[in-house]
Amino acid sequence: MLIEDIKKALRIVNDMEKKGIIGRHAIGGSIGAIYWTEPFATKDLDLFLQLPVSREGGILLMPFFGYLIKRGYNVSGQYIQIGELMVDFIGVYNPLTEEALDQSIEVSVYGIDTHVLRPEYLLAIALQTGRLQDLRKVEKLYQESDLDEEYLDSIINRHNLVRKWNGFKKKYL
Repeated sequence: MLIEDIKKALRIVNDMEKKGIIGRHAIGGSIGAIYWTEPFATKDLDLFLQLPVSREGGILLMPFFGYLIKRGYNVSGQYIQIGELMVDFIGVYNPLTEEALDQSIEVSVYGIDTHVLRPEYLLAIALQTGRLQDLRKVEKLYQESDLDEEYLDSIINRHNLVRKWNGFKKKYL
């Protein structure tokens, strides 16, 4: 991935947040994991974000997509293409991802202020998702990041992931 495209994507979400088009945002997925571990290959940048809700309770997507389309960015499946970078904008979708976003950490990436999900939440989200690529991420985060084990256990318990976590540990650790 090109550094300039990552910087551009981060500037875009910062601008959307400043304008109230989205709420808080944070880097998640593989790039989020790479922040805490050794680098590995990935095809996209996952940005978790809070989308505004209408008075009727529906998510307001038009301002979000309107902002991007007006600036010439293309939608390709679930991604928005920013330069050579495919960006997956993921609205928080359950209590775990909402909590993860609320607890994200402020960081600077290539000189741009942003947030990244804590490694404990990245691990829990990957465990909850459960695809093979996510389970690899769980293993990598567990082995390479500086996890707060008590904090991780509280997340695992609070979000009903104990059975998945115990099964994962038995099989892979």
